[in-house]
Amino acid sequence: MKKLLLSIAFAIFISLQIFAQIREGRSYMIIASHSNKALEIKQSINITSPELILQQNDSTGNENQLFFFKKVRGGYYQIIAKCSNLSLEVKNSSLKDHENIQQNKYLGQDNQLFTLVKTPNGSYAIINKNSGFGFDVLGGDKSFDNNAAVIQYPGSSHPNQLFRIVDFDKVQNTPLVDLTKHSFLYTGEWDYRKQVQNIFVVRDGKITWTYGIPFNNEKGEMEELGDATMLANGNILFCRRVSASIVTPDKKIIWNIDAEQGCEIHSVQALGLEKVLIIQNGNPAKAMFINTKTNKIEKTIILPTGNPESSHMQFRRVRLTPDNTLLAAHSDNAKVAEYDLNGKEIWSYAIPNVWGASRLKNGNTLITSFPSNVTEVNKKGEIVWEFSEKYVTDFNCYLFQEANRLENGNTIICNWCPWHLKNSLDWSGTVQVIEVTPDKKVVWEVNEWSEPQDLGPASSMQILDDLKIEK
Repeated sequence: MKKLLLSIAFAIFISLQIFAQIREGRSYMIIASHSNKALEIKQSINITSPELILQQNDSTGNENQLFFFKKVRGGYYQIIAKCSNLSLEVKNSSLKDHENIQQNKYLGQDNQLFTLVKTPNGSYAIINKNSGFGFDVLGGDKSFDNNAAVIQYPGSSHPNQLFRIVDFDKVQNTPLVDLTKHSFLYTGEWDYRKQVQNIFVVRDGKITWTYGIPFNNEKGEMEELGDATMLANGNILFCRRVSASIVTPDKKIIWNIDAEQGCEIHSVQALGLEKVLIIQNGNPAKAMFINTKTNKIEKTIILPTGNPESSHMQFRRVRLTPDNTLLAAHSDNAKVAEYDLNGKEIWSYAIPNVWGASRLKNGNTLITSFPSNVTEVNKKGEIVWEFSEKYVTDFNCYLFQEANRLENGNTIICNWCPWHLKNSLDWSGTVQVIEVTPDKKVVWEVNEWSEPQDLGPASSMQILDDLKIEK
């Protein structure tokens, strides 16, 4: 009993810390971390009937999937179903596990009060005051079926016991987690949960193609997927720290370059179908223009670095711009710099902890920097748009890696978590990728950590909606 009381006291303390994030009067969806399904009041002819159970189902945004959180005494919440105005409770004030969560008239009893315990990955355990047990989707973390009941059960750390609380009013009925919205190429660094790291192609909401590399190569060197692009012929250019390659849709490597001894490759760019720009971190760091048909290095530009003796963090993204200049994100030199093809610096913007940079069609530069910032600056160095974790309340931001601007003006951002969350068990439930509007509204998320759709950490995403493959 003493242990239970201490657990509840700690949960109250955590809950008090997050009141600022839950706003009364707003509608929220409760999303199961393991399944990406929404909790809902079970459909009935009379949805306002007492004792209808709580279950998971595909997200629809219907009122039976929306809830209000009302702050009450002692740091607890009353959770109110929007469809009925009834409150969630543990049935019969039970202290036993496996008892259903249901809706009923609010009487202010302890079985109708809950605290929210935030986990390192930004999801929440929802703990009942009366029993000290948490919400649990029946069937464990492999329970992906619709209509699986929500019960109370001891513990608060399994994926089926963790939930994301999404501000539905903020997203204005936009289905956030919907993989069918975009087709995309996806990969990321440091998926050390597995012996094989993968590049994925997702179309119509399903993984349609993968290509895997071992986490460590035959020399025992760690390979690190980080930058990848699909070409107009369907081939994919990618790098893996120790080399860069082109792989065909039938998974044949048709071109490869190994990094020199002590050097690393983290940035690659396709220049048409037969030329590539490869950035080799090292002493010196090199930008190499290579003809992949002849395998000839046609031009090399030496790039300055902040620390020539330490290659790993020199560059993550360098891009050839439409003006035929090099735009380099100097991760070890706290700036973004633009160079002509003779290697002369012609523009720069000072920014600490920079990760990537790209030149936009309007001539501005889009920059990502640690820990979680995206900044758009003009040629004068003036900030014209920005996005950071301060605009997000529904999930945690970690390290923003690649960011790309879409034709509609929205921005795709990769939210890479392994640096903050060393224990990979904490990755499930985190948001891997977001799409943000110019007015800083999150309108799409990728949150896929369960097989058969487990995408792993996000470093690179190329939207393929408008890419026409040449036969």
